[in-house]
Amino acid sequence: MWCYYLSLGTFVFVLPVCWVHVAETKSVGTACPANSYWGCLKTCMESCDKLNDVNPVCPVLCNWGCECKPGYILESQSSKVCVPLSDCNVACPLNMHFRPCSLRPPITCELVNATLPDLPSCSPQCYCDEGYAFTRDRKKPCIPLGECSKQQNAALD
Repeated sequence: MWCYYLSLGTFVFVLPVCWVHVAETKSVGTACPANSYWGCLKTCMESCDKLNDVNPVCPVLCNWGCECKPGYILESQSSKVCVPLSDCNVACPLNMHFRPCSLRPPITCELVNATLPDLPSCSPQCYCDEGYAFTRDRKKPCIPLGECSKQQNAALD
C-alpha cells in the first residue's frame, strides 16, 4: 500500500489518499484470533487503554495484520485479544464525550468553518462536545468555538 497525505491548515490534520497493491493480501495459512480479521491495522485508538488519549486525528498508515472487527478493540496494548468496545472503561476529559465510531472529522479551531470529507474509516475516541473545538493544548483539549480566534491570535504573538 502507498499513501500520500493532504494537509489542511496549520493544525496537523491529514487526509490520506491510499492505494493497495494486490500483493499485499493475506498470506496463505494466516489465521486471526476470535473477533478479528486480516486487514489494515489501526495506528491509534487501537486498544482500551488508548481510548482516553486526546488525539483529534488518526492517520491511516497501513501495516497488514489481524485487526479487531467493528465494535471490538484490543483489550490492552500488549494483548492480542479483541473485546467488545463496551468492555472498555472510557473517561473523556472535560467538554468531551466518547463516540464508538464516527466518520465525521473532528472540529478544530483552524478548520472550524471548513467543509471536510468523511474520514476513510472510523475509530472510537473522545470528541469535543457540541459548540467546542479541538486545540493544541493537551491540558485544555477543547475550548468554546468563540475562543478559537483568541487562541489563534495568541499563537501568532
